[in-house]
Amino acid sequence: MTIAQIAQTFGTSPKVLERESLKAYLEKKLNLVSQELFFLQKEYNIKTAKEFEKAIKSGKIHEFEGKEDNQENFFKFMNLEEERKKILKLFRNIK
Repeated sequence: MTIAQIAQTFGTSPKVLERESLKAYLEKKLNLVSQELFFLQKEYNIKTAKEFEKAIKSGKIHEFEGKEDNQENFFKFMNLEEERKKILKLFRNIK
């Protein structure tokens, strides 16, 4: 089935269907990224990658002691923040 066929079924234009589909896809991606960030924020009691880095530098979170995945989670947190920014930028640019 094509976008045109689906749009016709719902009485809308293919362009509107495509835009709304992109929005729904980005919203889903944003929700997944936000959920992962939320769990890391709760686990480490931080809100941003900068806070995470400060906690490591101050010794509040030990980079290699205790949890072996602290460093991995730090990089994951940074990547998730960047992905969130990209998704929000794309979302704003959908016309």
